[in-house]
Amino acid sequence: MSATITIDTTSFNRAVRDLIARGNKEPHEVMRQQMRLLVQRLVELTQPHHGRGTAVAAKKQGENAILRDLMGGGHRPGIFFTADESFLRNKPSANTVRLFAKKDGTVYGVDRNLFQPRASGSQLEEHHRTYFKNGRMTKAGGRTRDIGRWRFIDKMVVGKNRLKRFIKQLQSHVGRAKGGWNHAAARFGYKPPPWVSRHSSADGDSAEIKTNRGGVFIAINRNKSIGTINARTRIVENAMRGRERDMRKSLDLWLQREARKFSRL
Repeated sequence: MSATITIDTTSFNRAVRDLIARGNKEPHEVMRQQMRLLVQRLVELTQPHHGRGTAVAAKKQGENAILRDLMGGGHRPGIFFTADESFLRNKPSANTVRLFAKKDGTVYGVDRNLFQPRASGSQLEEHHRTYFKNGRMTKAGGRTRDIGRWRFIDKMVVGKNRLKRFIKQLQSHVGRAKGGWNHAAARFGYKPPPWVSRHSSADGDSAEIKTNRGGVFIAINRNKSIGTINARTRIVENAMRGRERDMRKSLDLWLQREARKFSRL
């Protein structure tokens, strides 16, 4: 069942009405323009949203996040450990596998079931899916189990080349959450950057119904990677607040221009 959020649009709608009242355009034209700008802001605020949210920096942010999720970095421990193919060959079929030793004598190893030097793409996907919930990685991979001088890591051990291909595959998904707005973007005339528009619009929907008072405009994003109900609510609320702020600025500038005209009479 699709998640539904409830947003108070009273203040936003009032700003649109004020814009219509003080302009010289038809209500439907004004509302449609504001819907296009709102969809643009929704795309910008949907993850990844570094800077304006549609720049190459945002795409890079998403790609780097995937790399940290899988390999570790920052506060993320990662869920994979890699080694050269030559190291991974001819390992004993015992219950545990020795990986490397530190100068202090600590030996790092892994349970046999996590030692997967020839893991298939589906195995890598399954391992990743175990820790990927609601568009986010859980705090996995950081646990260790110490037995004497041995320290066992909680990560899948795979070959570098296999994981490199898997990372590239996942990074091609960056922008999918934003892509959930593609259906609405196409309808209302906003053109997202290629790394967003490359994704299917099947995760979204939109509608436009013209009425005597302007119309009804609908944009829907069903992509699961967009996050929890709270995350979805924040995106829509922040997008509407941003557009309301811009509309108010536009109205203030209009009033200033009208005041200058009056002062010259």
